[in-house]
Amino acid sequence: MQLIEKFDLYLLILVMISGSMVFFADAKYFKLKGNYKAYKQARYISGGVMLLTITLFFIRLIYVI
Repeated sequence: MQLIEKFDLYLLILVMISGSMVFFADAKYFKLKGNYKAYKQARYISGGVMLLTITLFFIRLIYVI
């Protein structure tokens, strides 16, 4: 069970780092290049994935333990 908990925490950290990179760096790049559709998609999708991952992580913490 400890292995699964460590993997869940690793997944949360990995998604937060990669989502933050897309949310800030990639979205800024798209905005500078004038590709506003990709800018909005990068913001919404990365924000949604981070929110979903955090929500599922806390649900697992509450109901599994």
